[in-house]
Amino acid sequence: MKQRKPIKILAFVVTGYMLVALIWWAILLQKQNNQLNIAYQQNTELAQEVGYNFASTKSMIMGEGIVFGLALVIGMWIIYRSYAAEVKTAKNKSNFLLSVTHELRSPLTGISLNLETLKKTSSLSGVADQSLSYAQQETERLKILVENLLNSKANIANANNQPLKNEQIILEELVRQVNSNHYPTQVINVNTDGPNLALNSERESLITIYRNLIDNAIKYSPKKSDIRVNIQGNLDKISLSVIDHAPEIPKSEYESIFNAFYRLEDEQVRASKGIGLGLYLAKQAANRIGGQLLVSSNIQGNSGAGGNIFTLSIKR
Repeated sequence: MKQRKPIKILAFVVTGYMLVALIWWAILLQKQNNQLNIAYQQNTELAQEVGYNFASTKSMIMGEGIVFGLALVIGMWIIYRSYAAEVKTAKNKSNFLLSVTHELRSPLTGISLNLETLKKTSSLSGVADQSLSYAQQETERLKILVENLLNSKANIANANNQPLKNEQIILEELVRQVNSNHYPTQVINVNTDGPNLALNSERESLITIYRNLIDNAIKYSPKKSDIRVNIQGNLDKISLSVIDHAPEIPKSEYESIFNAFYRLEDEQVRASKGIGLGLYLAKQAANRIGGQLLVSSNIQGNSGAGGNIFTLSIKR
């Protein structure tokens, strides 16, 4: 709210200045009209020849001044009202998400504690123990995500002010592990320049980015279509590209799709479940680790299906 105060003050100052300028313009014109009236009174024949009328000119100046003044005030009022509505909408969205995450915190804590107790006190088979460990990992990851959302007041998902927990990561191994754990039935073709492309980064942030991109690709692509993942690298950077068969995103929307709660007007997109946070969270996670997340068009696409390419670039 503090950041919006200077904007409001500036708007009022500009509006006030324009009104004062308009009034001063009317005063100067009226002074000039008075001087002309005095001059033409001394030469009645000239006044009649040019068709000069003091009362008519005065009425015209006053009328135009009032019309311009009202138009200015009404225009500024409409702009301010629209601005206030946008601010209120953004605030409501933020409050809604914060309320939801507050409600999620308590059950997640309970689930985490029960899973931990179950693992300590139960004698489980290998498969059950592995499943329980996986459930614990995912619960912890969800808890971290909820905390990140809660900690942010000014920027809904960019609340991770904690230091980066960097480690050496082989990107292909991380991608294949996520695919195996979360998308066992989905066809995801992984192509890489080499099996050991490694970087020093934060695992949780990379998982957040990759999972949101894959979820987005699966959600909006036709059923049973394959998703392609390309991993490329050189001495300076590594890039991870997710290529889908979803409806092509217009270039004019390339920036907007990374905004919180933003969804395209496309009918297929509107029919899909979601609240428009996936790409926003991926973008925030990319910013956190110093990466760049961009979208481009998959012009050729497999089978001429078209689609989009989301590319994460990170310095090594």
